[in-house]
Amino acid sequence: MSDQSTETVTLNIVEQIATQKDVDPTELDRPLHSVIDTSALNRLFRSTKDGPRNGKVTFDYMGHTVHVFDTDAVVVEPRASAPNGNSG
Repeated sequence: MSDQSTETVTLNIVEQIATQKDVDPTELDRPLHSVIDTSALNRLFRSTKDGPRNGKVTFDYMGHTVHVFDTDAVVVEPRASAPNGNSG
């Protein structure tokens, strides 16, 4: 994975959240860096001299669960409501 692709991981997350919320990415209420270290996330799957790293990171952001995979895939899913019906 190139440095350019790892740097777009965070942009991809912000764009997917904005699309699901039907707003411009600049209009999101919370910046992504307020919930996760974006520099660390971008570095996490960056290839090393021994080859690509592997793994998955999952975290919550603005009512969504974000999954970042070592394949460059980013999946953003609306978080399920609380079982008791509270919007909490």
